[in-house]
Amino acid sequence: MVEGALAPLTAEPAGAPRRGRWRSIVSWALYAVLLIPRGIVAATSWLGRLVGPWVRRLFSPVAVLHDRLEELYPRVLRPALAHRGRVLAVAATGLAAAIAVGLMLPRDLFPSFAQGEFHFDVRLPEGTALHVTDGALDRLAGLVSGDPRVKFVYTSAGQTNLADFAGAVREPNRGRIAVVLKPNAPRGAEDAIAARLRTAMSDTPGLDYEFARPALLTFKSPVEIEVYAYDLDTLRTIAARVAQGIQGIRGVQDVESSMRIGDPEVQIAFDRERLAAVHLDPAQASRLVRNAVQGEAATEFSDEDRKLDVRVRAAENQRSQVAQLADLEVGRNEDRSVPLASVASISLERGPGEIRRIAQQRAAVVSANLKGRDLGSASHDIEGVIASLGLPSGARATLAGQNRELGDSFASIRFALLLAIFLVYLVMASQFESLLHPFVIMFTLPLGVVGVILTLALTRSAISVMVLIGVLVLSGIVVKNAIMLVDYTNRLRAAGRPKLDALCEAGAVRLRPILMTTLTTVLGLLPMSLGIGQGSEVGAPLALTIMGGLSFATMLTLIVIPVVYATLDRTP
Repeated sequence: MVEGALAPLTAEPAGAPRRGRWRSIVSWALYAVLLIPRGIVAATSWLGRLVGPWVRRLFSPVAVLHDRLEELYPRVLRPALAHRGRVLAVAATGLAAAIAVGLMLPRDLFPSFAQGEFHFDVRLPEGTALHVTDGALDRLAGLVSGDPRVKFVYTSAGQTNLADFAGAVREPNRGRIAVVLKPNAPRGAEDAIAARLRTAMSDTPGLDYEFARPALLTFKSPVEIEVYAYDLDTLRTIAARVAQGIQGIRGVQDVESSMRIGDPEVQIAFDRERLAAVHLDPAQASRLVRNAVQGEAATEFSDEDRKLDVRVRAAENQRSQVAQLADLEVGRNEDRSVPLASVASISLERGPGEIRRIAQQRAAVVSANLKGRDLGSASHDIEGVIASLGLPSGARATLAGQNRELGDSFASIRFALLLAIFLVYLVMASQFESLLHPFVIMFTLPLGVVGVILTLALTRSAISVMVLIGVLVLSGIVVKNAIMLVDYTNRLRAAGRPKLDALCEAGAVRLRPILMTTLTTVLGLLPMSLGIGQGSEVGAPLALTIMGGLSFATMLTLIVIPVVYATLDRTP
């Protein structure tokens, strides 16, 4: 039949080779369309006969369990409908206990996860030669480079400080050591290797370090304390006290203050009376000193398409030492040279590493990382340390960083959750054309919250932004089981069935689809909840939240929702 059907298409009239070629292509396409589905059906049938017995054996316990649930469910539901007050009291007690447990759960802004790389910014004492810094970094790199979990380690000695008064200079006492782990490195390898480097650097005299990870997210440091005071010495003292106080808190590490003492610097203070006596302007004298040390661009040198500044400044032997700066000429008076030492005092001091302003106020920031401790409990202990410092008048310290972002994030998600609940209720009210039955369905939300808190407590997970996003998603999908139950109950009652009989029959009929939809959702989220792979720690709390809340709400929905329906709906 196939050949007969294709005969008109395969016939090629003389003088039309191109048309014959296209007819041949269409013929083979029709063969494929007709034969491939038959092959697929035959292969599927053969595979079903081969695998079918094994699949039935594998899922036979599930079928047996479902049959037993269908037998047991009516026996449990009818006594629950007969004792509604007791069931509602137990449900309310369970909700209150879950809320009490939830208040004691740890809180974090974001789940901690390994990024597979980190680095330490190292600072040795001033005056350290470049080769000494490079050797110290090489010794640190040798401690971890042979670790099988490490992919490679690289170091950089001598950093550039572009904010220096004299322009871009190399700082031979600074450096960086960075560690990159292998993709298959086990969980916890990053913390273990970083702890080994911390121990080695802490044992090195005069070495300071700062720990950092790549900025994949725009979150601030876990711990940030903002200290406000106008006087720099007071600000430095309070910041040091705060840093010393939080170092003793469990889980706090890598404590750093922005009020670090800066590099040695030459401070020149002009005496205005002396300048006036020799008829010199302070601005002019300052400009002459700056030009002698830093130089002034007198002209430009053209190198093809590049323009290079030609700077003119004092000779090296006039500005390389502090004593030589005193002889710099800052002007002339009555044809006599006026040296810098005659109109200014020159001293070698240490200025502040930086002067930071927050909201137009002088401030210092004390930052730290957390290890093995949640943000909520650590913030509580830090606030206690701040309160016990006894700060002077005009100075204050506030806890910022991720703690502040935690409050802002929780507030925004709380508003989104309330809006989602309102929209869900609005949609159901329009579909059911009733205000009562959607209200009954909304009782599944507190049941889901109980499941979420129980899951977090059992898995020892913290309440984070990802958990709240999971609750937000859960508020839209947890009501589906109650919708099926209430909708079928209304249909049976419209057909003339009594209320209690309709509730029992609706539960028995809808038991299978309710269990199927819940089981497919839970199994679909199971790989995500296991936290397999690098960075999977971020999505695991979201999956656990939805799985736990949906599973627990499904079990309670089959009992509590019929009881609430029978209690609130007064019609027989």
